[in-house]
Amino acid sequence: MGIKILVIEDDKLEREMIADMIAKQGNLPVTAVNGEEGVMKAFSEKPDVIIIDTVLPGIDGFEVCRRIKALAIVPGPKIIITTGKIDEVNFRKAREVKADSYMVKTSDFRELFSAVYNVINESGPEAPAKNKALVIDDSPLAVEMVASMLRDKGFDVVSAANGEEGVMKARAENPGLIILDTQMPGIDGFETCRRIKKIKSSAPPKIIMTTGSVDAVDSQKARRSGADEYTVKTSDLTMLMKIIERCMG
Repeated sequence: MGIKILVIEDDKLEREMIADMIAKQGNLPVTAVNGEEGVMKAFSEKPDVIIIDTVLPGIDGFEVCRRIKALAIVPGPKIIITTGKIDEVNFRKAREVKADSYMVKTSDFRELFSAVYNVINESGPEAPAKNKALVIDDSPLAVEMVASMLRDKGFDVVSAANGEEGVMKARAENPGLIILDTQMPGIDGFETCRRIKKIKSSAPPKIIMTTGSVDAVDSQKARRSGADEYTVKTSDLTMLMKIIERCMG
């Protein structure tokens, strides 16, 4: 049997789906339907990892995390807080209660289990994950195409659908590579790049910006915002892969 994972989630379907995936990967799932039960099971079951939903009946996920940390369990479990939508306020709350990771809920459980194994194997709070890639793009098709290619090349992949979420995930996931679209709802790719570059890290990520059409002005803006590379979007990902290999080499 692998690691023991406690899932604190009030949605029955989601709780059962995550537990089923945990079991299929050779790990031991334990579940709780609310925060109070979750705190008690954290104490009695001594899980290796705890996945906590932010919105729960009774005490919320942040308070659950704080109470579990206060139990001073040795060795302490790694805690991942999940939410329906990432925002700056909740991200700060997750940091304040000392969650090990904070991520948006997704139907693609590969991202969740990537987070599980990252917190288990992390070497330090600022250790860069060179083999982790973050894809920031508002097009689900573009994200899936690039993510599929990256996974084939051995990357763990997380994604974000807009700039604000991308900045949050860059801070929370500490990827070694970021593929960033220029045109997105909210803040554009250039501003997203500038904000990511301000995040303190022992090794900043390589950022490749992509656009629908190459423009000299946008190319200059990409460089000024701190991008390492700038390329045109195309369904042929060969050029993008060459750029990634050059950046990461």
